[in-house]
Amino acid sequence: MTIKSGNDKEMTASWIRAKAGTIAIVVLLVGVVTAAAVTATPGSRPEVEDNERTEATEQASKPSKADLAERKAAFLEDLTAKVKAGELTRAEAGEMIAGLKARIAEHAK
Repeated sequence: MTIKSGNDKEMTASWIRAKAGTIAIVVLLVGVVTAAAVTATPGSRPEVEDNERTEATEQASKPSKADLAERKAAFLEDLTAKVKAGELTRAEAGEMIAGLKARIAEHAK
């Protein structure tokens, strides 16, 4: 066993502190570089994909104005045919048309 003088102990402690500081800096730099690499890597970004999916879903679920006009015309023709056939009264058909208009107005909001 070697007995160290006070000066040797201070040098050893100083060397240990310097080594610990170097290790801490290296760990910090590795973390920063890793974070930068992950951020810059092209690939899946869920928050962007969710927004794109939401917009695509909204566009796909919205019928065109021409499609809506065709649906409305078909609905009215069907009601007219049912009234002529005696399946519905004019009052019942009027109620159904009023309900359709209410849903359209509610959807427009």
